[in-house]
Amino acid sequence: MAAEATLVSGARARGLDPRVAALLDRMVSPLCGFDKSMAFSLRDGLMPRIEVVIPQFAALHRLLGLDRPLSYHIGGYGLRAEEAMMRALGETLERYSHMVISGFREAQMPFVPWREIAASGAFFGPADFRPFTDAQYEREGFPFTRWGDDDPITWIRGTTAANGADILVPAQAVVVGYVPRQSGGEPWFTAAVTTGSAAHTDPRRALRSALLELIEVDTTMGHWYSGEDARRIVLDSRVQRVADLVARDVPAHGLTYTFHYLRNPDLEAHVVACVVRSPRGEIPACGVGVGADLDLEHAMYKAFLEASAIPHLAMIGLQQSWASPDSVPDDLMAFGDLDQNVAFYALPANAHVIEGRFGMDDEVAAADLPPFAAAGVDRDVTHLLGTFARAGKRLAIFDFTTPDISDLGFSIARCYSPDTLSLCLPSYPHLAHPRYRAYGSPKETYPHPYP
Repeated sequence: MAAEATLVSGARARGLDPRVAALLDRMVSPLCGFDKSMAFSLRDGLMPRIEVVIPQFAALHRLLGLDRPLSYHIGGYGLRAEEAMMRALGETLERYSHMVISGFREAQMPFVPWREIAASGAFFGPADFRPFTDAQYEREGFPFTRWGDDDPITWIRGTTAANGADILVPAQAVVVGYVPRQSGGEPWFTAAVTTGSAAHTDPRRALRSALLELIEVDTTMGHWYSGEDARRIVLDSRVQRVADLVARDVPAHGLTYTFHYLRNPDLEAHVVACVVRSPRGEIPACGVGVGADLDLEHAMYKAFLEASAIPHLAMIGLQQSWASPDSVPDDLMAFGDLDQNVAFYALPANAHVIEGRFGMDDEVAAADLPPFAAAGVDRDVTHLLGTFARAGKRLAIFDFTTPDISDLGFSIARCYSPDTLSLCLPSYPHLAHPRYRAYGSPKETYPHPYP
């Protein structure tokens, strides 16, 4: 089931929606583009009729003094080429903002210990940020260290959703492209991910997507590292469009898909996992996509698209991570990026882990799921902000829009809460995070499967 790729360049892309073609012309270039190129990942007869676009991101890691690029996971998926390409371009801008925002805001990012600014806008401090257990910190090769009151760290300014007040948040918690100043004594105590960030031409829609992503990742991490159930959704008339999509676009003898509902203890949105399996147990054997929305069908559609891309991402990950399936490391405590875990579950020998967390017997009809519903972008944002407030969750909001992103007509919203679970590096779950009390006792288990 190997997937090959064909390259497209913005300047040569024709026959597209004019708006998409215009963005390609401005954003994709091997010399000065946000993306150096784009690839359409080809599918075989077992894969659904979903377009998968994978951009080659510009070498922005050089700006950070890094020899190798970070794990960006930029991709776009859709039923049509334009949909997939627009999603890919939006993700490109989202990742780009994380790589350059520190340079644009450097003058507004103080480098001081928490003790010096505790009373003047620090959103949280070391006392209520202890994500890892003592046993994790003491494990050989564990990459993170404790954060102390007198440790100098870099802070980035945002606003609190509660009242719009200015606040300061540790940069390494919210900016993927921020490199801790270890030469200045800054400890590396956490790793940011772009989940909780979103790009859109409408700032309110970007904010809605960012808030939904926070709920999504809190729910997925809470489920995976606890004993939470993931009930299989029985498709009915409430989700008829999704049922029709699967029947139409998934080959009868191809990959199989099941949808599972993930419960959040107190944040109100639908979070759905879509598990994709190889019918013959071949590589890639298994993977999980996830989606969140106030509309159940939209959440399922997002999860279906991501799950449909997993076989493509897994094959790329296998090629990049290990020389062959036989060379997979035995140490599951050393998965420090979001490529190795996807590749790991592509191997047939590891499919049993996914099967154990997403069983087939415990089911629920779509009609019986909570009645959350989308009501337009403004009402949706009001609802999402309200659900964080009602649950007593601190929430910080950032505008990561840079002048060049604004010139393209896009906005970047970034949201962060220290009171919810973030997407962890697969072998380093936040087992000491108080949030797990709402999900049950956390446990160190296999690395999570999410890209």
